[in-house]
Amino acid sequence: MLNYYFWNLPEARSWEMEESEDHYLLDLEIPGVPSDKIALEAAENRITVSGEHRKGKFHRTFSLPMDVDASKIEANHQDGVLRILLPKVEAAKPRQIKISSGSGHGLFSKLIGQSASNPSKDKVAS
Repeated sequence: MLNYYFWNLPEARSWEMEESEDHYLLDLEIPGVPSDKIALEAAENRITVSGEHRKGKFHRTFSLPMDVDASKIEANHQDGVLRILLPKVEAAKPRQIKISSGSGHGLFSKLIGQSASNPSKDKVAS
């Protein structure tokens, strides 16, 4: 899902990602780097983490899954772990679909009513 391109900070030990129904959660270990020395940028289905450490500059770029809503990304940095919340777009979230029976109401009943009231329409057989 997330692919990384470059990471040149030796202290960065690992990263991990979890997925739930409505978001992804990306955890990056960045010990020894204060929050004000870390930058996070989202552009073109990618997210880039960069910053400065006493040993130099670093950056890492991840490709985002297509169902991430980049306008709602949030991040938190605490105890050497940068946590990035990547919410999914509404269309990607599962939803329950109500199944009606009988004539019911709504678009489906209108479609059924139209075909019953207009028998001259050709039906396509598969």
